[in-house]
Amino acid sequence: MRKLIVWLLALPLAALAMSAAIGGATKLRNPSVAEQMWPTPGLTFQKQAETSFASRIGDELTQIDSAYRPEDGVLARQAFAKEPSAYYALSLLALDASATGDANRARDMFAILSELDKRQTLANLWQLFDYGNREQLGPMMRSADQLFRSNVQARDRIMPGLADATAIEGAVPAIEAELADNPPWAWQYWWSLVRKPAAFDNGAELRARAHRLGLETPPGFDRAFLFALAEAGKLDAAQSLAAELGDTEPLRLTSGGTLTFDFTESGGLPPFAWDVVSEGEYGGYYDPQLGELGISAMARTGGTVAQRLIAVAPGTYLMTVQARLMNTAEAPASVTMRCANRARTQFAGVELTERNSSGRFTVPSDNCAFGWIEVQAESVDDAEGYDIAVETIRIAPAS
Repeated sequence: MRKLIVWLLALPLAALAMSAAIGGATKLRNPSVAEQMWPTPGLTFQKQAETSFASRIGDELTQIDSAYRPEDGVLARQAFAKEPSAYYALSLLALDASATGDANRARDMFAILSELDKRQTLANLWQLFDYGNREQLGPMMRSADQLFRSNVQARDRIMPGLADATAIEGAVPAIEAELADNPPWAWQYWWSLVRKPAAFDNGAELRARAHRLGLETPPGFDRAFLFALAEAGKLDAAQSLAAELGDTEPLRLTSGGTLTFDFTESGGLPPFAWDVVSEGEYGGYYDPQLGELGISAMARTGGTVAQRLIAVAPGTYLMTVQARLMNTAEAPASVTMRCANRARTQFAGVELTERNSSGRFTVPSDNCAFGWIEVQAESVDDAEGYDIAVETIRIAPAS
């Protein structure tokens, strides 16, 4: 766990090199005026210390301690002696304690500073590192929340690591506690989670708990996350989460059973309900009132226009597709099936060459508990393109 936390906190944050990001609200408002005053005011010493330290930070967060120099402390002491509100100088003095091995004193000082001004980026970052290294996820998340609320630039750098940290045991309650307040960074966190397969199991649990709390997620997130779970092979987690979110259970093709899609059902959450794709030059539509799944494609375009994840059982089956080919006599579309595991083995394919098309297929007996059933629009050279209405797809045991 320690290795993951250290990785989380070692992400690049080029924004730290900017004094505005580090200094927060306490940066000198008008240094050119202040520097003309005599004796030198405390905020000028603070500005000098800030500029000196920022020039050495570089792009790695883990360089905060190593970038510190004793001369930074000298300027910080001069600043704080003359100006008690020089909070950035105080943060450098706390960093001095950390750099010289007095971690407890640094913790006490940064804790006081956080109470005085929650917008201090350096204080929030140091505490984020410290809590993470000590595996205290609750306080770490509170520090992350303060950092994200006060420094928008930091979100882009830290958020991917926070999404990775979701995989840590015990992370779900800590992250949920901060998401419960609907913080301004929540949607960015959810989208970061979609790209972190190692965190998918805990992420699915966190999303289910957020749903029970009535917390919002970004539009389109649930669909994207369920698809990501399915494509990563987390099919049980996807099934459980889909049931939690929309009471959507996957249809099951059982050995000896029959499965029929007549496209009259409405609602449901993809991928366990039909997901229809439209790419402009080709695409599909789903009309439960007409009971049809439409396919439309222009010349020399094509791809997957609809897909759905179903549970499958090993066996040999016959797929029959009933469709209306409205302005073409060619074979411009097909219905295929493939395993939902990483291998994505295709085991079925029926070309729509006439009103009723059929084909036999066999579901593999190993590592294929779920399958993608997909409607494909094939590319043709006809300048007018084509339109097809799929009315039913029936899968039954082969006799």
